Amino acid sequence: MNPLLRPSSLPYGFPDFTAIREEHFEEAFAAGMAERRAEVDAITAQAGPPTFADTVVALERSGATLRRVSAIFFMLVGSLSTPGIREIEARVAPRLAAHADAITLDPALFARLEALHAARHDLGLDPESLRLLERRHRDAVRAGARLGAAEQERLRALNAELATLTAEFGTRDSKGRLPFHSWFVGFVPGDPKHGSFNRTDSKLVVLAFAYDSRTKGNVATEIVKYYLQMHFGIKKDYRLPNLLKRGNFYQSN
Repeated sequence: MNPLLRPSSLPYGFPDFTAIREEHFEEAFAAGMAERRAEVDAITAQAGPPTFADTVVALERSGATLRRVSAIFFMLVGSLSTPGIREIEARVAPRLAAHADAITLDPALFARLEALHAARHDLGLDPESLRLLERRHRDAVRAGARLGAAEQERLRALNAELATLTAEFGTRDSKGRLPFHSWFVGFVPGDPKHGSFNRTDSKLVVLAFAYDSRTKGNVATEIVKYYLQMHFGIKKDYRLPNLLKRGNFYQSN
């Protein structure tokens, strides 16, 4: 049996890495998503007005398998990643995004949360429960639950794309190296040529992001410095053009 599909018997539920193999993850992710989908369907299929227990508490307790599998998998992604793990991440990332959207944007589920939220002060909830309900409702709204059908479809596509790009972002190259990214934000308060450095008088903000720059030091810092020097005509600095010859970067300002 797949060891990820049952709670670990080790102290504190620690993962049994002696039994877990890379090939277990995709099966476990699929099972975890199916389990949570069934749990949410059971919530929305209930007749009668929603209650805090049969909606918010039930939703909070759903997805135990998926949480367990995700915690183990993404811990490995961040600490002991292998080519196999990275390939799995690239495949499951958009599926997980689609699954999360299917739950959050479920109209029947949100209708129950909306009804409870509207009557929240009449439910006799303790402060902790009231906070949980308000956060669940707020997070659903911020995630797009009130958007129209067309906007939600666009949102799903964007979330899937972001999940895919996030997985690709940390992928090692053919030599096994992780890409070296750097970023820097420069704030220019007032006019530095005349000594005006009042925080409330900011005149310019410059953001630079250097993707896989493969250079020593923070290239993004040099990009911002170079731009500001050119903008204000303070002085010339020819270090940046030479740095940029060594790597590619994406810059916005």
